[in-house]
Amino acid sequence: MTLATLGFLGMFSAGAEPRTPPQANCVDARQIGGAEGISADTVALRLKDGKRFRVEFAQGCPAPENKLSVRGSRDGWLCAAPGESLVIGETQCPISTITPLDARGYADLLRQRDRQQLATLETLQVEAAGPSPSRGFRGTADYCVSVDAVRSWSETPQGITVEVSPKRAAGNRFYRLEVASGCPALANAQSMALVSGMGIGMVCGHPGDRMALVRPERELVRPGDPANVSGRYECQISRVYPVQDTR
Repeated sequence: MTLATLGFLGMFSAGAEPRTPPQANCVDARQIGGAEGISADTVALRLKDGKRFRVEFAQGCPAPENKLSVRGSRDGWLCAAPGESLVIGETQCPISTITPLDARGYADLLRQRDRQQLATLETLQVEAAGPSPSRGFRGTADYCVSVDAVRSWSETPQGITVEVSPKRAAGNRFYRLEVASGCPALANAQSMALVSGMGIGMVCGHPGDRMALVRPERELVRPGDPANVSGRYECQISRVYPVQDTR
């Protein structure tokens, strides 16, 4: 399975006008912009209009490496109806269910897949005594953000929103960072930097991914606390995903 977003080579040309789906779980096949193999019986689809879906097959299928087409759709809609399938390479994969996802759910799906793949690679690395697989790991802009792409940040009830360079984030301008157990130090932080726990230059919600915060010395009210000696704090990041501008 590839970690890169895959192009859609379907039987439709992109539609210029938005269309109303017959059901909430229907995929506009004309808008499919990328596919990610999650497991033998699951793919994640991202549409050109930003919508995301989880598609499960009735049987195991290969990962969508380079060619994906649609069969059995009605007026270009995939709704998990009888006879609908995705054709991956030469394999026809009957669709059993389609589930809409938000950006958070889509990010979770990809991150969990990549963690499983990394765990497998680490097991093989231990057995073969080879180089650490994390050095070659690269996530996607669907659930990772570059540590040096952040332009500004703000705190919201849903989490921390960071503004990044769209050119370095697949066109995304804003990301939400969720922290594992709150981050009270953020309220009075002078500065914030992202730190990759895997040393890959990105934070993705992996173990060790964190925000490094610096607070003004006058805010230090607990002498003797090691964190307060330098005015530095760290908050663990549990999730990363793109969002629309909510300011």
